[in-house]
Amino acid sequence: MVYVSDWWGRIGLQLKLRILIQGFLIVVLVAAQQWISIQIGHGVQNAAEERAKTLADGTINGLNTLMVTKVGKDDLISDQKVRALFIQKMGASENIKEMRVVRGKRVDDEFDGGLPQEKPVDDMDRRVLASGKTEFQLIRSNDGDASLRTVVPFIAKKNFRTTNCLKCHKVEEGSVLGAASVVIDIKNDLASIKKDNPWIWIGQGALQFI
Repeated sequence: MVYVSDWWGRIGLQLKLRILIQGFLIVVLVAAQQWISIQIGHGVQNAAEERAKTLADGTINGLNTLMVTKVGKDDLISDQKVRALFIQKMGASENIKEMRVVRGKRVDDEFDGGLPQEKPVDDMDRRVLASGKTEFQLIRSNDGDASLRTVVPFIAKKNFRTTNCLKCHKVEEGSVLGAASVVIDIKNDLASIKKDNPWIWIGQGALQFI
């Protein structure tokens, strides 16, 4: 410690300023890089969340259309094959690993004919059905796979895009009718961020040298 103090006292003022300024820049730029990396990661996750919510919203619109479209005396949504095919087609998009529609208990009590895949499969499904609030979950595996799961509730309203849900469902307004669970693959997005990190470090090194 005494040696460092003696050394510091012997060096010139110009070198002292360089050391102090350079050290300050290193701390600031490293912190800035970490912040930028975190913000980019949040941007990828937010984009995936918005895509999942858009897909879930489109699914709600589609199911709503099937509900009000009749063939003879029956509406299309009561046809299990039509409903299953619709969900399958909605999930057949790029980077969509899973697309499910979960029926709430009120709908199960009111209408028979629920499909096995329309039942809640875990606590996340059950929490959304109980709370009526959207939930997100980032899923990572040891092999580098990464996905974002989003569960969006379907809420009964008197005026849901020109449709009165309460005419078909004998429930109170605000009741949770079901939910859509969407899993989006974000592995490539996160890998792209990881690939760009070395270039950020190289840029920082060049800036420090200059």
